[in-house]
Amino acid sequence: MKCQIVPRVARRPRSYLDRSRALLRWPVVLIDAIFLWLERNRQRRLLHGLSNHMLKDLGLSRADIDQECGKYPWQN
Repeated sequence: MKCQIVPRVARRPRSYLDRSRALLRWPVVLIDAIFLWLERNRQRRLLHGLSNHMLKDLGLSRADIDQECGKYPWQN
Protein backbone atom coordinates (compact mmCIF):
# COMPACT_ATOMS: atom_id res chain seq x y z
CA MET A 1 0.00 0.00 0.00
CA LYS A 2 1.43 3.38 -1.03
CA CYS A 3 1.14 6.47 1.06
CA GLN A 4 0.20 9.63 -0.80
CA ILE A 5 1.92 12.82 0.34
CA VAL A 6 -0.01 16.05 -0.05
CA PRO A 7 2.00 19.25 0.06
CA ARG A 8 1.20 21.44 3.05
CA VAL A 9 0.72 24.53 0.88
CA ALA A 10 -2.15 22.92 -1.07
CA ARG A 11 -4.28 22.37 2.02
CA ARG A 12 -6.10 25.09 3.91
CA PRO A 13 -8.23 24.68 6.97
CA ARG A 14 -11.86 24.13 6.04
CA SER A 15 -13.09 26.66 8.55
CA TYR A 16 -11.17 29.44 6.79
CA LEU A 17 -12.77 28.58 3.45
CA ASP A 18 -16.25 28.31 4.94
CA ARG A 19 -15.96 31.69 6.64
CA SER A 20 -14.68 33.44 3.52
CA ARG A 21 -17.45 31.93 1.38
CA ALA A 22 -20.08 32.95 3.93
CA LEU A 23 -18.80 36.52 3.93
CA LEU A 24 -19.03 36.65 0.15
CA ARG A 25 -22.44 34.97 0.03
CA TRP A 26 -24.51 37.16 2.39
CA PRO A 27 -25.03 40.09 -0.02
CA VAL A 28 -26.35 37.71 -2.68
CA VAL A 29 -28.72 36.09 -0.19
CA LEU A 30 -29.97 39.50 0.93
CA ILE A 31 -30.57 40.71 -2.64
CA ASP A 32 -32.39 37.46 -3.48
CA ALA A 33 -34.66 37.93 -0.45
CA ILE A 34 -35.47 41.51 -1.45
CA PHE A 35 -36.35 40.45 -5.01
CA LEU A 36 -38.58 37.69 -3.60
CA TRP A 37 -40.39 40.20 -1.38
CA LEU A 38 -40.91 42.57 -4.30
CA GLU A 39 -42.30 39.74 -6.43
CA ARG A 40 -44.72 38.67 -3.67
CA ASN A 41 -45.87 42.27 -3.30
CA ARG A 42 -46.45 42.55 -7.07
CA GLN A 43 -48.44 39.31 -7.20
CA ARG A 44 -50.61 40.32 -4.25
CA ARG A 45 -51.39 43.67 -5.87
CA LEU A 46 -52.38 41.87 -9.08
CA LEU A 47 -54.62 39.48 -7.14
CA HIS A 48 -56.27 42.40 -5.38
CA GLY A 49 -57.09 43.96 -8.75
CA LEU A 50 -58.96 40.91 -10.09
CA SER A 51 -62.74 41.03 -10.36
CA ASN A 52 -64.98 38.71 -8.36
CA HIS A 53 -65.79 36.79 -11.54
CA MET A 54 -62.09 36.09 -12.20
CA LEU A 55 -61.57 35.11 -8.57
CA LYS A 56 -64.44 32.65 -8.83
CA ASP A 57 -62.73 31.07 -11.86
CA LEU A 58 -59.62 30.63 -9.73
CA GLY A 59 -61.61 29.16 -6.85
CA LEU A 60 -60.85 32.07 -4.53
CA SER A 61 -63.07 34.47 -2.65
CA ARG A 62 -62.62 38.16 -1.94
CA ALA A 63 -62.02 37.28 1.73
CA ASP A 64 -59.13 34.99 0.73
CA ILE A 65 -57.58 37.79 -1.30
CA ASP A 66 -58.03 40.35 1.48
CA GLN A 67 -56.34 37.98 3.91
CA GLU A 68 -53.44 37.38 1.50
CA CYS A 69 -53.03 41.07 0.70
CA GLY A 70 -52.89 41.91 4.40
CA LYS A 71 -49.60 40.04 4.81
CA TYR A 72 -46.20 41.67 4.89
CA PRO A 73 -43.93 40.95 1.89
CA TRP A 74 -41.66 38.67 3.94
CA GLN A 75 -44.58 36.52 5.08
CA ASN A 76 -45.24 33.46 3.01
